[in-house]
Amino acid sequence: WKYVAMVLDRLFLWIFTMACVMGTFGIILQAPTLYDDRLSLVRDPKKGCISAYSPR
Repeated sequence: WKYVAMVLDRLFLWIFTMACVMGTFGIILQAPTLYDDRLSLVRDPKKGCISAYSPR
């Protein structure tokens, strides 16, 4: 029974680890800023105003 318990423990560890990793990536990939194509607003210290900035 000790061997069966060790195998099941290892199996549940892998299931838990994969669920945590997939959940983390799922949350990160749902970030709205990843899919936002609008220009960002940046304060220009030389002009003292806010201007559109395109990193591309």
